Amino acid sequence: MDFCSAATDIACAIAPMLREMFADAVLASCVPMCAATEQRVMANVKISALVEFANANAEMLENSIGVFPCDDVFEADDLLQFIHSCTPSIGEFLHEHGLFVDGDTIYYAPEQYDVIGELTARVVNEYDSADRRMPTWRKYELSGDDDVDYNGGYIDTFIDLLNAYDASVERARQIVALATKHVE
Repeated sequence: MDFCSAATDIACAIAPMLREMFADAVLASCVPMCAATEQRVMANVKISALVEFANANAEMLENSIGVFPCDDVFEADDLLQFIHSCTPSIGEFLHEHGLFVDGDTIYYAPEQYDVIGELTARVVNEYDSADRRMPTWRKYELSGDDDVDYNGGYIDTFIDLLNAYDASVERARQIVALATKHVE
């Protein structure tokens, strides 16, 4: 048996299992195009799926973006602190730009990450600068050292976490597509 035949046999054998394992994650994170507007529809992920991803990839997340669990395993609160710690006015900005939690689901619009990143960078840069006019701080009613983390770095970390999750879902989607192609 040559390599291609063996690979096809393996893909055919595991395709149903892969579809079952990754179907929810692939569908939950899917960002389809709206036919009417030709714009992306907001992505979403169940909090439980993000927690499962974080626990399965804890070492990678700690090494790449500095996220680590408080008590050896990630729980929802460990991850949600990054987005729930911001001030109400920054939370409203995030919601307007497609990043929010509703019930057991996190909604996000990856195409808005740059806009959000510009705000978090301004929060940090204005705090670090010698110029104390701080228009962003006044606009969003920020006041102290903690606001740099809660309205800057924590939000950036949460977006990095969502990017890592999306990358893993995309890899799973590719595996499922390859396996399905070989089955058909």
